[in-house]
Amino acid sequence: VLAPLFIVEVKNRKRLPLWMILALGKLKKKRTPLQLPIISLHEVGSSKRLAVVDLDDLIGWVNDHNKTEEVIDNVE
Repeated sequence: VLAPLFIVEVKNRKRLPLWMILALGKLKKKRTPLQLPIISLHEVGSSKRLAVVDLDDLIGWVNDHNKTEEVIDNVE
């Protein structure tokens, strides 16, 4: 998938892990209108970190806020 700000590789699965769907749902209930729900995944003993975001939420958030560069600069 080509997009101006992102490069995306799509991976289709028969089912996504239930814990992931539930975690995103929990975050969506807690968020404020300015917040983007993100699940942070970290493998014990590794420095590798991954973020899982609902793609529709990400697209809406970027379109609504148009602050992508500022936000990325502030991520630790």
